[in-house]
Amino acid sequence: MPSHAVSLPMIEVQPGNVSVPIGGTASITVVASGGGLGYQWFGSDGQALTDSDGEIEGSRTATVQILNVEPDDAGEYSVQVSNAAGSVTSDEAVLLVGECMRMNMSVWCK
Repeated sequence: MPSHAVSLPMIEVQPGNVSVPIGGTASITVVASGGGLGYQWFGSDGQALTDSDGEIEGSRTATVQILNVEPDDAGEYSVQVSNAAGSVTSDEAVLLVGECMRMNMSVWCK
């Protein structure tokens, strides 16, 4: 019988930087290939994001949404894409909120 080996996931399109006004919704998307893909998004603090009512949606999908963004949401977001063959982590996408950005765990606003 022929084997059906699963290939390592590959990120085809890295997540892009996003700028949204305070109170808006940020959507960050990755495009990946490989069989049986799973996703896990991470925030600036390196902690895995989890879906929470009214705050985060899609933390385990190709597109994560941060709802009703506040200055504290500004920072870098990345995603780990995995399957049975292994995993790969994306480049970081920067989320700017209004005139705010996060540097060294501090939020700076103009």
